[in-house]
Amino acid sequence: MKLSVLSNALSQDTTVFYFPAGIWCNMWQNLGDQACFTSVGQNMTMPSKAYNFYVHLRENSIVPMQNVTFLQELYAEKSFRSTTDMQDQAVELHILPNAEGKAIGKLWNDDGETNTINSADIDDVIATDYYFSYAENADKSLQMDVTCGHCNFGVINSNDVLGQIHIYNAKARGLNANQYW
Repeated sequence: MKLSVLSNALSQDTTVFYFPAGIWCNMWQNLGDQACFTSVGQNMTMPSKAYNFYVHLRENSIVPMQNVTFLQELYAEKSFRSTTDMQDQAVELHILPNAEGKAIGKLWNDDGETNTINSADIDDVIATDYYFSYAENADKSLQMDVTCGHCNFGVINSNDVLGQIHIYNAKARGLNANQYW
């Protein structure tokens, strides 16, 4: 993932960003078919006013995300300022497969309260460690595996909920664009 925080000068109209070789998709702005591009390892010039920002997803990646802006609109009476506040909210997966149709990602979901992250004993950590893998089969069917690397008491937290799954560059990969994002 590449977060591009822009412009050190408000008068600047563009900024040059370097993208390593591979496929990149803009996660934040809904640009449809224009959201993804292939870089050969090059600089790209993009608009950069004070209100512009970019989050690009790199091929072979799965990024778990919770959309706080959407949640604030949906639940105006609730505050979402910490991990604790987000515990009962679904996690979306943003997936950009590589040329072989595969992607991997990880989510560390702590309880938002316990401060044992540096504990020498992993059993003291109150968190769930999820590993995601995605694969496209030859018939264009999809396989998504979720495994738990460290689950307290051998179970997944009852409040861990998977929300929408967004698959970037789906149309270019030959997937039904109406079925996938």
